[in-house]
Amino acid sequence: MILYDQVGILEVQLAKLQFKDGHVRYFSSSDQVIAYLMARPDEKFRLDAVQTGMTLYLRNDPNKTLYGYEAGDVFCGDEIWYDTATQEVKTLNYSSRLWSG
Repeated sequence: MILYDQVGILEVQLAKLQFKDGHVRYFSSSDQVIAYLMARPDEKFRLDAVQTGMTLYLRNDPNKTLYGYEAGDVFCGDEIWYDTATQEVKTLNYSSRLWSG
């Protein structure tokens, strides 16, 4: 799991998936999040970083393509869901209008 912020991309060691009714569930890997979302296709959640680790790359680093959905990662964001039309996990961040996946 990764978090895109002003510095670059950060490793997320623990993330909180929030349901629309306020309930939460915690995950420690992208694989866990992807499997959970695939079991609930097209249902939207919020995914927040609870604990972050090292900075994986800084902005404008040419190696940033090593991280992302194609590499098995999911981004934290305001909306995250498994899109059945594209068969990918999608993430939307309202503040930056960043789409991932």
